[in-house]
This record gives sequence, C-alpha cells and structure tokens, in this order.
Amino acid sequence: MCLLSASAPRERSFPSAERGRFEKSVMNPSKSFKILYVETNEDDRLLLETALGRPFVEITLVKTATEALKLSASESFDLILLETRFPDGSGFDLCRKILSLNPHAPIIFYSGDASEKDKKTGLAAGAKAYLAKPHFDQLTTTVKQFIG
Repeated sequence: MCLLSASAPRERSFPSAERGRFEKSVMNPSKSFKILYVETNEDDRLLLETALGRPFVEITLVKTATEALKLSASESFDLILLETRFPDGSGFDLCRKILSLNPHAPIIFYSGDASEKDKKTGLAAGAKAYLAKPHFDQLTTTVKQFIG
C-alpha cells in the first residue's frame, strides 16, 4: 500500500530530453496538440499514440461521421485524421462538412482505400494529404510535420 503525503511535492529530476518533453506537456500547456481521429478501429489510434511518443499530443477517437461533425463544431483541433468510410456516411462528405465549419482545418485521410480515384477525391474534398494503409511510417511522418 502506498500512502501519499499532503506535504509539498518533491522535486523530480529528468534527463535533458525528458525534461523538454515534461516542460512542453506540463509547464507549457499551450504547446499541446489536439488530434481528432475518426476511425472505426481503436487499435490504429493506439498505434498512433505510441508512434508519436509525445505526452503533449491528445488524440480523441470517434467512430462515426456524426460524432466527428459534432465534435469539430464544438471543439478546435490542430489536425483531423479521417477514414473514407463510416457506418453513417462518407469520409469525403465529412471532410467537406468540417471544412465548411472551419475552412483552415488541416485534414489528412488515412485509409485502406488506396486507389488513385480515392486519393484524388480526398484531395479534391479539401484534405491536405491522402495516405494509404498500412503505411504507418508515412502517417507518423506526415502527422509530425503538422504538429512539429
């Protein structure tokens, strides 16, 4: 059993790399990034969180276009990741709707639909990039370009 004391918190020592991560996540919360990930597979979100390895990145996962549209209307996100198909609609239509609410929202498609036609449709809908699954390394590289 571990008991916590109500006294002042102890100073914690961080190696220099960890100190930078700690300062960005706790000491400077304005540097955190919010990503809306609209995906039916939660494992993909967990992979993305692990790959980014950044405590100052908050990933919100929703599984339907309806949930995504509602969230994007009420919250601000630094990046939005979309699949092309959802149980309740098209990712392309969702992209257009989100951009009608926030014309500067950076949107990336990450989809199993890898045809050239799908890529052109996604970019024409307003996405900044269209990446095909399972090229996860391309996704993490592209996301890091957007969030720094």
